[in-house]
Amino acid sequence: MSNFNRSMILSNHICLAVADLDGNGLVDIIVGAPYFTRRQNQEGSQDTINSKQFNHNEGIQWSNLLPDIGRVYIFYGNHLNLSNLLSDSKQRPEIPDYFTQDPVILDGPKSPKGRFGHALTNIGDIDGDGTEDLAVSCPYCTDPDGRTDKGAVFIYLGKKDSILDTKPFQSIWPSDLPKQSPVTICGSTDFTSDYASESPRLFTAFGWSLSGSYDLDGNHAPDLVIGDYESDQVVMLRGRNTLWFDSPIWELPTQPTLSWRYKDTLTCDEQCYFPIQLSARINGKQHLLKQIKDWKLRLLIDLDSDVEQPENKRLAIQTTRKQMIYQSTDKGIIDMLVELKTDEFIEENSSRITLFDFIVKPLTSRISALLWKPVRINVTLNPVHEPMSFVEHKSISSWILHPFLGSRNFISRSMQFANPACGVDNICRPDLQVQMIDISEGPTDKSIIYFRERVSQRNITVHIGNLGENAYSTQLHMIFPDQLSFSMPEGLSCQTVTLNDLKVSLYFAQICSLQQF
Repeated sequence: MSNFNRSMILSNHICLAVADLDGNGLVDIIVGAPYFTRRQNQEGSQDTINSKQFNHNEGIQWSNLLPDIGRVYIFYGNHLNLSNLLSDSKQRPEIPDYFTQDPVILDGPKSPKGRFGHALTNIGDIDGDGTEDLAVSCPYCTDPDGRTDKGAVFIYLGKKDSILDTKPFQSIWPSDLPKQSPVTICGSTDFTSDYASESPRLFTAFGWSLSGSYDLDGNHAPDLVIGDYESDQVVMLRGRNTLWFDSPIWELPTQPTLSWRYKDTLTCDEQCYFPIQLSARINGKQHLLKQIKDWKLRLLIDLDSDVEQPENKRLAIQTTRKQMIYQSTDKGIIDMLVELKTDEFIEENSSRITLFDFIVKPLTSRISALLWKPVRINVTLNPVHEPMSFVEHKSISSWILHPFLGSRNFISRSMQFANPACGVDNICRPDLQVQMIDISEGPTDKSIIYFRERVSQRNITVHIGNLGENAYSTQLHMIFPDQLSFSMPEGLSCQTVTLNDLKVSLYFAQICSLQQF
């Protein structure tokens, strides 16, 4: 009991749940303490009316307390090696160790008399990452926006081989739910009809009871049922399946530069076309990936993401090698709808699938002016919401992209168009040289600035040279302390940037754009 303290024992623990929140195969114990009380304006975990630091001889100053704000303790189960203690340990079930690490504490919204932790439930693996997740209620929490409904439910996502975030992934307030008349079926055997006998009711104890981990609508995702006994209402929140994409593999040209013209002409046909392909791995519940035959995904593909102006983008689709529906323009941006069929997985027992497969052509007339800019392809993924029906006229989409696992953006490596002004390899390799000279005139050493020196300005000359091939979009960065001001000479375009991350006093950076040389 060395890891338990007085405040944990005497904080009125009344609710208990178990879940494997870290995916190690051992259940973790979640304990709710809805009557946990703490001093106002004190954040120490021991500063409670039950802690040793509290002086009971002075009496309780109720005006300085936050009563019944509630708290939740999570005791993670760890593997315990008993081979040295039990000779037949291999035949015995593994006993979790709950004393190796201190419990994780969830403080919730800290709403006085809100009773955070009144109800707990294991809601199953709602995000498909292989760990179970947790719902915690606060039935008398006050709405932060001042709305009249009472109560809230907070969702915490488990994490593989890690502790969960103490901040909730999702906060469900009853005022955010659609305002509808309650469905009443008392005395009726017709469960398909809606009996709206009254106007929508207020929630007065939203989250008094919770039940989760069951799939009530048949979409392979666990749903959550929330009860409010004081207002005689039950709410079913329907879960959606989550998918995420990672491990991208690009098929891009292997040559050092991209051809964009034929010999000395400004035209280029098939000789300059090149393939672009992107595949990624789909992650989610494996049984779900096997049962669902196809998914629809919307891709927004920028073929030349380093060029901001759409009319100047330098690549366009010539043909597609994978059947898809897309809207392509001569501005280098493609809005595409892809059907991801699970029977088209690239490898057996693998969830890798091809997202798109193009033959791309360069737009020669746009390349000369931006020859020096690299070429990168930026792909953004968005789900297509296909509603699934459960109750008539009420539907939600069947799946979403995971909120933080995987990636919604894939960016290719940089490619470069061939530059005929840069040698036989068509690749520019500049060799920039910078030299600074102080040409100020003063009564003392001109390299030292003295306090209250009678010098109105310091004149600095910067010599820049290029001993190599062409350099493009060159910038000069100058850093100086805030005691000095910068006077820009004519013909030079500069921008002042404040640098606050240096370990010295405040500095400024002067960024000057130089012409091609």
